[in-house]
Amino acid sequence: MLQLLRDTPREWEGWDINEEDQRSGRELLDPVSVLMDDDTVAIRHEFGAAVAEVRIRVVDGRVDLAYAIDWHESQKLLKLAFPVDVRVDRAASEIQFGHLDRPIHHNTSWDAARFEIIAHRWIQIGEPSWGVAIANNVVYGHDIRTATAPSGRPKAVARLSLSRAPRYPDPGADRGEYEFTVSLRPGGIPEAIADGYRQSLPSGPMAVAISWSASMMRTVTVPRRP
Repeated sequence: MLQLLRDTPREWEGWDINEEDQRSGRELLDPVSVLMDDDTVAIRHEFGAAVAEVRIRVVDGRVDLAYAIDWHESQKLLKLAFPVDVRVDRAASEIQFGHLDRPIHHNTSWDAARFEIIAHRWIQIGEPSWGVAIANNVVYGHDIRTATAPSGRPKAVARLSLSRAPRYPDPGADRGEYEFTVSLRPGGIPEAIADGYRQSLPSGPMAVAISWSASMMRTVTVPRRP
């Protein structure tokens, strides 16, 4: 679900996010339209000075959410939240040369200060028996925390930071149109890696120019591998 939060850092507005703002805001539960065809659900939200459209499809065992956002808010943060029925105290995040596990509990002040984390193409939240992989092609900011379901069972909530709207140093920063895709599937780290590559490096033919001599060029087609 989409969530619209207040975003008013105490300083360094274009860079910082305050922890108290993470607990503000509201869920966008009332779309202005919902359209369905054979394999796609299209949902449109309008709020403030922004429009968010998402097309949802189930493909090869995963859920793809393709977003188109026209964003003109001010001092707001748009997040996409996934409540997940797992009992965990850490989550895996892709970094530039692999991945690492980060705790999601708040047992110490250091843990509490890590309320927004960086991940490249995917995060994975899982128990020993099963888990959930969330991949995307443009989003880097995430927050993952524990919560309690209405049934009383523990759960985790993973959120992706989609758009911000700082006023300083650039009053028009981050406003405009965005398109990106987020995918969700049951799975472990191998599935998360595969989905991350699939989103960022889709397979397909690619034309490559090869110079055979100073006076001759030939073009060949080679497959692009993830």
